[in-house]
Amino acid sequence: MSTRSTGEIDEYKNRISARLAQIREDQNMSQLVMADQLGTTQNLIYRSENQLKISVDALLLLISFYSKNFKMNPDWLITYDNQGLLPYSSETKLHRRTLDAKDRERSRLVCELVVKMKELTLLPEDWQKNAAPESPER
Repeated sequence: MSTRSTGEIDEYKNRISARLAQIREDQNMSQLVMADQLGTTQNLIYRSENQLKISVDALLLLISFYSKNFKMNPDWLITYDNQGLLPYSSETKLHRRTLDAKDRERSRLVCELVVKMKELTLLPEDWQKNAAPESPER
């Protein structure tokens, strides 16, 4: 295992601190309200969000609480370079379902538009042969 410099460790701690603050802010909670929810002090939340000056036990408590209550993705929190990871574990499935629904709606609208254009003979002749013959299902 290679030894990391103090600067690298401090940078990593700052990243985790900023992510912990982001989760709390995403919930529109003050540090005091979050502390009340956790059953801890506002000072612990402050220290967790400022250079991660908390014990390992306190960090594990936060990770567990945020994961359980806000569906935070622990990998997003602790991975040094977390680009491509989503902050919330349910976001992946929800995001995919939302995109699928939007794609289906877009396809339905395009089909309706093509049918209407065909009825009004607004499609170019070479499109007339390939245009949808009937209105799509809803």
